Amino acid sequence: VAVRDGTSGRIGSASQFIDAKDVSGAELVIPGIILAIKDEPSEQPVVNIFRQDQSFSYTYQIVNLLTDGNKHSEVEVHTRVLRDGNVIFESKPAAVSFDPSDYPKVRTAGAAVKLGAAEPGYYILEITLWDKLAKEPRVAMQYAEFQVVPKE
Repeated sequence: VAVRDGTSGRIGSASQFIDAKDVSGAELVIPGIILAIKDEPSEQPVVNIFRQDQSFSYTYQIVNLLTDGNKHSEVEVHTRVLRDGNVIFESKPAAVSFDPSDYPKVRTAGAAVKLGAAEPGYYILEITLWDKLAKEPRVAMQYAEFQVVPKE
């Protein structure tokens, strides 16, 4: 994308690669992660820039989970936050169970992050999950980039 500021006449550009996951097959997939300011109205736009004193929530869908006879699914989730390639937060793997559903191929999960004293800079939220009902390992991974700026 190229843009020009109408006032100053300055020109700039930006680009980003998009990793579009194929959800039509049987592969376990996390198509993407949505970040939002925690406790803001649902009309709040999706953002990836947060102040040091803010908390944010993240939501993601899991596609193609296996189900048992009752349409119940279960995953184990591991979350990390990285900055400059260094892990600054790492969760213990946590089991997440999904109640029976009429549409069990797509499940939604999420949590929240309290930034606290996080240093300003660029970060990566990484989510890895394992399908606990699979006999052979089924793993999906996705990440989202975000930025922390000084509190006002």
